[in-house]
Amino acid sequence: MPPPWPDLVVAPQPLAVEVGATVLAEGGNAVDAAVAAALVQGVADPQMCGIGGFGALQHYDAATGRHTTLQFPGTAGSLIREDMWQHLLREEYRVGYGFRLAGYENDVGWQSVATPGTVAGLAEAHRRWGSQPWGNLVEPAARLAEDGLTLTPTLTDRWRRPGTPGFAFPVWRITHTLAAQRIFTRDGFTPLQLGEKLVQTDLRPWPWARTGAAELLQRRAGPTVRPGHRQTTAVICPRRPGRLPRVRALPRPSATTEA
Repeated sequence: MPPPWPDLVVAPQPLAVEVGATVLAEGGNAVDAAVAAALVQGVADPQMCGIGGFGALQHYDAATGRHTTLQFPGTAGSLIREDMWQHLLREEYRVGYGFRLAGYENDVGWQSVATPGTVAGLAEAHRRWGSQPWGNLVEPAARLAEDGLTLTPTLTDRWRRPGTPGFAFPVWRITHTLAAQRIFTRDGFTPLQLGEKLVQTDLRPWPWARTGAAELLQRRAGPTVRPGHRQTTAVICPRRPGRLPRVRALPRPSATTEA
C-alpha cells in the first residue's frame, strides 16, 4: 500500500525541514528540496556540515527503478605528503578513527581542512535532476546566513561540552582563529549564548547563489585569502611566488549507478 504521506523531508534542524517542505509545496522535486534543505542545514548547524564539507547523495527514480549514488568526498590538497605529520603522531584515536597529532594540527586550523566537495556534489545533483532555478534553492540559506540564526540549545550546549576523548574541545574550534572568534564569540573568548544571533557574514553575499556553483568552484581567491595562509597544505596552494594563492577547482563528483 502507498505511504500515508505524499512527500517527506527529514533533516536534523527544523529550519532545514521547513525550507525543504516549502520547495516541494512550490512545485520543486525531491532533489530541489534536498539541495535547499542541505544548504540551510549547513548554516543552521555549522559545526556539523556546510559548504566546506563533503558527502554523498542517493537518487531513486521511481518511474524507471534506476538508483544512482553521487559521491563528493573531501580530498587532500596538492601539497599533502604521506610523511608530513609523522613526527607529530601521538596516538590512535580511541574511537578508532584516525590519529591524534601534537597541537591537534589535523583537527583544528587550516591544515585540518580538506578540499570540500559539498557544493560540487549538490550542483551535480541539481544539474542531473533538479527542476527549479539554482538561485531559488540557495536563497533561503543565504538569507539565513545574512539575517542571522537565533541560537538554540543544540548549538550552545555543544560548544560547552568536553567533546570526544582525544579530539579538540569544541570551544577550541570556535576560538582557534580570529575569523572564528569574530563569528562565534562575544569578545574572542566567550561563546555566543542561547537566544543570541549567529550572523555568518563570511557566507554573504554568496556570489554563486544566482550564477551557479561553477563560479565558486573555479574562481580565484580574492582578498579574503591572505598571504599568511600560503603555506597551508589543505585547500589553498601557492600559485606563484609573491602572489596570492588560488582556490583549486574541484573535480566533478563520481557517480555509481545500479539498475
